[in-house]
Amino acid sequence: MDDILASNNKLLKIHDSFTKKSEKSINSLIKSATEYKSKMKNNGAEPNDLHDSEKELKQSVKNTLAELKEIQKDLYTNVSKLGKQVDKIGKVNLDICDENGLLEEFHDQIDVEIALHLLRSGRFDLAEVFIEESSAQLSDMVVEQFKMLFRIVSEINNNNLGLAFKWVEDNKERFEDGGMFLEFQLFKQEYLTLIQNNKVFDAYSYGKKNFTKFLNYKPKKIKNEMDYDGFKCEEDCKKATSTGYEQTKLGYLDEIRRLMGVIVYAKRLDSSPYKHYFMPSAKQILADLFTKSFCVLFGLPAEPPLTITMNAGLVALPNISKVATLKLKQQSVTNQQDLKKRKQMSDAWYNHNELSAEINLADSLCFHSVFACPVSKEQATETNPPMMMPCGHVICKESLEKLSKSNRGTSPAGKFKCPYCPQHFMEAEAKRVYF
Repeated sequence: MDDILASNNKLLKIHDSFTKKSEKSINSLIKSATEYKSKMKNNGAEPNDLHDSEKELKQSVKNTLAELKEIQKDLYTNVSKLGKQVDKIGKVNLDICDENGLLEEFHDQIDVEIALHLLRSGRFDLAEVFIEESSAQLSDMVVEQFKMLFRIVSEINNNNLGLAFKWVEDNKERFEDGGMFLEFQLFKQEYLTLIQNNKVFDAYSYGKKNFTKFLNYKPKKIKNEMDYDGFKCEEDCKKATSTGYEQTKLGYLDEIRRLMGVIVYAKRLDSSPYKHYFMPSAKQILADLFTKSFCVLFGLPAEPPLTITMNAGLVALPNISKVATLKLKQQSVTNQQDLKKRKQMSDAWYNHNELSAEINLADSLCFHSVFACPVSKEQATETNPPMMMPCGHVICKESLEKLSKSNRGTSPAGKFKCPYCPQHFMEAEAKRVYF
């Protein structure tokens, strides 16, 4: 996928360059043709001058065409390269990944994720049709909440923060920090908008009135858990709602100092040390913050699960399909036997604890910790989980059982020695570790 994005970005740059150079060359050619036409209309023009001008115009046309053809050739080469890279993704054999309908049991869950993705994207008409025609079970309250979110985002992009302030006030009890972080970002945006509109005195008064309460802010205690219309928001979800909160609660004072310093440069914001506050992306960052906070607040991941799944699949499935296809080609069996082998390979997706190929995913696509036993060097699984001994050292269950078995009859009370310290324990004293 990274190669496709790189090729696409390169193609866009070449296209922009082609457009600019084409316009420049054609405009220059039009200018030459106009000048030649003016000379032809001028009865006092010398025949030799007209002949020279005509010769120059013909040469300009020839040079322009040659230049445009060369640029166009480079453009088509990169279009072809991008097309081939996209075709490679399309050739992935997905049937081998779901030979026996292994994903059928997740059909309802997939429908729900598709519906939520459409809602998160603001495609409400399409989402409502999909919910009606699929097995997705979403309440009207969820749909209305997403519509409210997009009204807020639209208002933020139009510099109207009233609806956003009201939403934070209505939901402040649901936030770990009482909505202080989001509220501060809204005050900050309103303050900067006043300065940008040359209302410096109003901005100073506004900042003095609204930033004061953040100087001595103390975190609030929160409830143990919260349910909202079918979405359960656990402790870790609520902590995520205060994005940047741990840093911000200590940095409100420094940030307020910087914001007040902007006033000094009110007449030359573009060349000030604070010009980043007024970049076009500032409002979009605030809108994205609201979107992520909204989703996590109601028990939804900050990033769309469907997007994460698609990104991981684009990386993983080509490699897995390639390995599986090579294995099938190496098997010289009859058609009936081949079908049996394909079934066994499909079942292996659930029966085995490892994939048929190593998949290198980006950190943003990895969500599970991996534990490797220091004794056996094997990766922990559900049937061979990590076990912690009273001394604090952790090994896998199978290694623990082997150590216990090898010391039976030689050690009093069936105890065995920890492989990393001199202490002795019984197998029953070890506890399973969950990462």
